[in-house]
Amino acid sequence: MGANAALGHKLWHRDFPKVEQVHKAGVVIIGSGISGLAAARTLYKSGIQDLRILELESLVGGNSCYGQNNISRYPWGAHYLTLPTQDCSFLYDFLQECQVITGFDARGKPIYNEEFLCHDLKERLFINGKFQEGLIPKHAISEEDQQEIDTFFRMMESFKYATGCDGKKAFCIPVDLSSQDHKYLILDQTTMAEYMNHQGWVSKYLYWYVDYCCRDDYGAGIDKVSAWAGIHYFASRRSEAANSESDAILTWPEGNGWLVDKLSAPYASQIESNSLVYQVELHEDKVIIDYFDAINQTSKRLICEAAIMAVPHFVSAKIFNRSLSSINNMEYSPWFVANISLSKLPPSRGVQVAWDNVSYYSRSLGYVHASHQNFNVFEKETVITYYLPLDELPPKEARREALERRNETWKKYVLEDLDKIHPGLSAYVQRIDMWIWGHGMVRPIPGFLWGKMRKDMPKQEGRLAFSHSDMSGLSLFEEAYWQGLNAANRILAVLKR
Repeated sequence: MGANAALGHKLWHRDFPKVEQVHKAGVVIIGSGISGLAAARTLYKSGIQDLRILELESLVGGNSCYGQNNISRYPWGAHYLTLPTQDCSFLYDFLQECQVITGFDARGKPIYNEEFLCHDLKERLFINGKFQEGLIPKHAISEEDQQEIDTFFRMMESFKYATGCDGKKAFCIPVDLSSQDHKYLILDQTTMAEYMNHQGWVSKYLYWYVDYCCRDDYGAGIDKVSAWAGIHYFASRRSEAANSESDAILTWPEGNGWLVDKLSAPYASQIESNSLVYQVELHEDKVIIDYFDAINQTSKRLICEAAIMAVPHFVSAKIFNRSLSSINNMEYSPWFVANISLSKLPPSRGVQVAWDNVSYYSRSLGYVHASHQNFNVFEKETVITYYLPLDELPPKEARREALERRNETWKKYVLEDLDKIHPGLSAYVQRIDMWIWGHGMVRPIPGFLWGKMRKDMPKQEGRLAFSHSDMSGLSLFEEAYWQGLNAANRILAVLKR
């Protein structure tokens, strides 16, 4: 399974049939990821209901899409939402609407629906022959290692509350609210590994943990992502909740697919899947969109009042009739994901099964227990979602190798990896579904977040607005939603609504 590379790559060959049908539309959104859906919600709430959403894939939600079988729903990509900070209060209305936030206490702190807060145990790590609680190595490590780990977290805590000379917080979500103080922005010019080396840290356990965190959020390790991005992972979360710890997360069996369903429900009938937009032309009072209907194998045209291009930057550059800069310098992290249906989860040494289960010895990020949020305590069958960022090779090579690798080879890789922490796992396997993300997320390499590449990304051209987490440089739900909200507001201004 996976993203429809064959259809998407038609943009490179451009062998489309002539347009057969022409229709008029109000506002057209290209792309049904979180950014496109957030834009649709904003427009819809503002009274614009003549919406059309064109989606290349058969599934809605971009890298937050999900699947399901007779056991459970399960994610194909993004699988949790950290508790939003006050800077992300623009999410509160949506989260209240879908009962994730059930109210606010006297101090204004959100009260979260207990059903959606990650159930215990949240995380565990396989190390030294058994599972420990939490992902930071803590058993059988030296005093020197522990001191370095403690020093690192004290520094990250200081960054969390640091402000620049402009009075802004050093690290924020959304990224664009962060301080522009040079002493922080300069961290974007070096890798996280170089920054850690400069601090004199040598603990292999600290390096493993920080590398794991960067690979988890960015699909690439500390030798590839910028120090600013690496520190942002730890320093941008200042969440406060009335009924939960600040480091809690919100999750569902289908991951962020649950949020996708809530976002898309009001206009689900206005989403046209299997629709590849291949040309966008901007005119003074209209936008002309040509797209390929992959089901009927025909080309169609929409003449609309305005449009939002909520697709990755490298796709925008292929379909918009004006040159977009920076495309050749951007990197996207490829991923492999497998959903494994089990007759039951085999036993393991150490602490009980957690929502997130990681091995210190694996290149993978371990697996998420998709059934962890289910309430049926008697169920035996379950699904685990295995994540592997493909970051050992340059992205282009990794994409090619991943797509060329046979299913049996992938299956062998997954089962051998998991057998190290669950001996005999194969006996419990009912089915393995596998998915390749060729361009899973934009990669915050040095110089991207606060350099010319991101700065030059267009936000709007007349009646056409741009919206994607690419524009933030970090593939986070909050960032994608923020970009969609801003794009919709720019269109509303053009249409004087």
